[in-house]
Amino acid sequence: MKTQNNYQTPEEKSYSSEAFAANLLSCEFKKAFEHVFTIQGAIFKPNDGLMPSSTEADTIIICEGGIFVFEVKSWDGFIHQEQSTFFVTQPGKPAKHRDNPIHQNTRKCRYLKALVPGINVQNRVLITGENAVLDYKLPPLLMTRQDIPHCVRTDSYLARHKLNLIPPDEVKRIYQVIAGAISEANVTKEEHIANCQFHHKGELALQAA
Repeated sequence: MKTQNNYQTPEEKSYSSEAFAANLLSCEFKKAFEHVFTIQGAIFKPNDGLMPSSTEADTIIICEGGIFVFEVKSWDGFIHQEQSTFFVTQPGKPAKHRDNPIHQNTRKCRYLKALVPGINVQNRVLITGENAVLDYKLPPLLMTRQDIPHCVRTDSYLARHKLNLIPPDEVKRIYQVIAGAISEANVTKEEHIANCQFHHKGELALQAA
């Protein structure tokens, strides 16, 4: 009899969470917009002088409402923020410190704004944990999976109300420009992880000096 090994490495857990998020977001945006392109795990080389040299956007949605860049976190528990640090708390366990996901996404959004000037680019954070609960003081650009339908409906309403809908041909052109930038960067997932690890080790060395 075959036994199934359910163990997942941190990298595998991260990928499964991101793949789940990309599918979920794509399905919901397609209910609100007719022309939707979804890109998962887009790796760019911004050439902005910052390190690491590459950066990855977990999920990018391109539609008539603009470009929505999602940082995906599989956090589970009560989530709140103190200054620039996020905390995830589960019953009976100490709170876990987490880096600010909004800041983590800022570089990617800035790069895309320069890549396709004049297009609405939105920084979003999706928390996929089944029991994730967001503190009411957190910025509205953070959402749980239960929040997605309402957020997408809001984005659809605002784009139509403000007459800011992007024509279908332009949506396709934007997708092609972004896809071209990913292809031109030509960075694999493994290479990007190595870039991040190298940079992180360098930061630790500077802190210890």
